Amino acid sequence: MINEFTVKQLRRDTSKYAFSEQFVSEANRVDALFSNPANSIATGMNDLFRQIQTANNDPVQPANRQLVIGSAQSLLNRFEGMSNLLKDQELFINDQFDIYVNEANDMIKQIAIYNKDIAAYGKGATRPIPRDLVDKRDLAILKLSEMMEINVLDAANGEKLVFMNDGQSLVVEQGEFRLLSLQGNPDPTRKELQLQLNSNSSILRDVNSKA
Repeated sequence: MINEFTVKQLRRDTSKYAFSEQFVSEANRVDALFSNPANSIATGMNDLFRQIQTANNDPVQPANRQLVIGSAQSLLNRFEGMSNLLKDQELFINDQFDIYVNEANDMIKQIAIYNKDIAAYGKGATRPIPRDLVDKRDLAILKLSEMMEINVLDAANGEKLVFMNDGQSLVVEQGEFRLLSLQGNPDPTRKELQLQLNSNSSILRDVNSKA
C-alpha cells in the first residue's frame, strides 16, 4: 500500500538532494584547487610586485632585475598550472556526465521493460500484477530521479509514463527514449543532451540544459 502523493514528494526531494550533493562535491573539488597555496595566483602576483618594487628602489643592480624576471616566470608557471588543473577538472566532469547518461539510459530501459511486463498482465482480476514487479519499477523510477527531475503519470494499461522536468518524454507507452551525450556547439568541451526514440533513431529531441 502506497500513497501516490508521498511517492511524488519522495522523487522530487530525491532529485533535489542528489543535485545539491553533486554540486557541493564538484564545488569542493574546485575550491580545493584554488585554495591550495601552491596554486595561488595572488601569492605569485604579490611576489612579482614586491620584486618590482625592490628593483625600482635600486635599478642599477642586475640581480634585482633577474629577480623580477624569475618572479614573472614563476607567476606564468602558476597560471599555466592552474589552467591545466581546470582542464583536467573539465575532462573529469565530462567523463562523469557520460557515465551518468549511461546509467540513466539503463534505468529508462528497465522502466520500459517493467512497463511491458506489467501491461501484459492486463487490468483484470484473473491475472493480478505481481507486486514485486511493481516495486522493482518504482525503485528504478526512484533511481532515475537521483539523476534528473522527472514527472510520472499513470497510463490506462498500467504503465508508468516518465517525463523530464521540461516535459520531454523518457518512457512512453510501449517504448522509451534514449539519452545521447553530444559535443557542445559552439564549445565542443561543453556537453549537450539529446533524446532519441529507441524504436526510430530518426526521431530526435533537444534537451534543455536546465532540465
